[in-house]
Amino acid sequence: MDIFFSDLDNTLIYSHNRKMLCEKTAVEYLNGREQSYMTCMTYNFLRNAEWLNLVPVTARTEEQYRRINCADELNIKYAVICNGGKLLVNGNEDEKWTAETLELVSEQLGEFEKAVDFFGKICGKSKIHKPEPYMAYAVSENAGELCRKLRKRIESENVRVENDRRKVYIFTAAVNKGNAVKRFKKIVNAGKTVAAGDDIMDIPMLNGVSVALASNRIFDKINVTEKQQLCGEIISDLICGSLEDMHNSGILK
Repeated sequence: MDIFFSDLDNTLIYSHNRKMLCEKTAVEYLNGREQSYMTCMTYNFLRNAEWLNLVPVTARTEEQYRRINCADELNIKYAVICNGGKLLVNGNEDEKWTAETLELVSEQLGEFEKAVDFFGKICGKSKIHKPEPYMAYAVSENAGELCRKLRKRIESENVRVENDRRKVYIFTAAVNKGNAVKRFKKIVNAGKTVAAGDDIMDIPMLNGVSVALASNRIFDKINVTEKQQLCGEIISDLICGSLEDMHNSGILK
């Protein structure tokens, strides 16, 4: 079974705040308002590529992921959410995966809780969201600066600090996209694997597959032999073009 692992935000889908000159289709709503889009080209490609096994791998929480309304249309059976902490199968939580995650992070949770406490002292406890025992995040207008400050004080072999534009995350170290891909490949006995991503949090995932499709922001940090650089702010159409080329040449089946 060949697999295409992909980040979602800013890789396949884009915020309503992002200027998009191409035709687009809404794929996420929040309180009745359009929240995120796919380009029409990307949406139509993914909907019609019946040969493609797309597995989203995202830091989105379960609530945030479920706002995306195109999973059925895109034939998405599996989704890895919470940066790898949870697996959804046909929209249902895989309880075995969750139990394994909690076992993996069990010895890291004490240090993680201390890190979250410090996080709250800096940002204000009311701004900290902790959707799972192993992840917490806050929205900040100075996310890069906040991330650097937290890394100096709390990052260790048990705790990781990441930022994705306006969000700063704290995770237990065992919860990352690279570990998630490794776990998932064992479950499905994966064949050829391809991954696409645009951000630092995607690097462990991209370094754990056969072929990496990476934005120019992180391309130099990808160490797999087969990799392609994606330039520009809207990279989803480029990803689809690469996937189609790989399918036509027999690399992806």
